[in-house]
Amino acid sequence: MNRLAKFFLVLMLTLSFVGQALASTCEYNTKWGFMRMTYNYNNNTMWGNYAYRNGRVSGQIRGGSAFGTWSQSDGASGVFHFNYHDGGFSGYWKYNGDANWRDQWNGSLIRCY
Repeated sequence: MNRLAKFFLVLMLTLSFVGQALASTCEYNTKWGFMRMTYNYNNNTMWGNYAYRNGRVSGQIRGGSAFGTWSQSDGASGVFHFNYHDGGFSGYWKYNGDANWRDQWNGSLIRCY
């Protein structure tokens, strides 16, 4: 194999590894049912879905936390704040327009891949 071919092979393997390290998907058990979230560490964003009323989340990652919005098929929507820990996340949610957090939103980690 010539030097140029070796260079491109090493480059492709490196980029493949880095791409995997910069994005991941994790699954959680929550009181709203099964939840799957994808994290993109290139631009510090996250998005996902949960079982209850075909819920969706999206937001920003900042350190060990995520902040963002949620919405459901019944038209309900609001904001959330999650703090991540080894076993999953702990957080809160509220409807749009609420001054105070409504309730906890916690998730137990099932797996990440």
